[in-house]
Amino acid sequence: EKNIPGIFSRSNLDRKEKKETFERFFSYSWPLMFFALVISVFLWTDSFVIGIFESVAAVGFYNIAIPIALLLTIPKDILMQLFFPLVTREYGKKNFETVRKLSLQVRKWIFVLTLPLFVFVIIFPDFFINLLFGEEYLVASNALRFLSIGAFSTALFEFSKELISMTGYILMR
Repeated sequence: EKNIPGIFSRSNLDRKEKKETFERFFSYSWPLMFFALVISVFLWTDSFVIGIFESVAAVGFYNIAIPIALLLTIPKDILMQLFFPLVTREYGKKNFETVRKLSLQVRKWIFVLTLPLFVFVIIFPDFFINLLFGEEYLVASNALRFLSIGAFSTALFEFSKELISMTGYILMR
């Protein structure tokens, strides 16, 4: 409290303003929290279901395909780290045309950087599996193809989700 007094000081908002602020904050935040919970469940459901219906070995084979497929999301992650602060700043300044142009440009670069790797993984999944894990894991090549489709879709649409989240269109309007 002594070093950071601003955090512990009383708010100068009246009761009505506090309530409105809390309601706005909660109406914006609960869909994001729900989305994070659902994503966490989805990330483990596939392995859990495979474990119920198949052997432990099948779960292991499946789980080696996941990190390879997630390599497709690296360009998206890099470009979002670089450009999303710019997009957010321009949105805050109400430069909507600049936001639109930046968003289109970032989506284009995500697509251009992800597509060649996606095509290569779809056509030659055995190469990646053999290179990273060895010949005994080649059983997972079809799983890698399907997971790559999901990872490619995520790479393309994640930026749009972040834009919607940034603008507050989840439940605010």
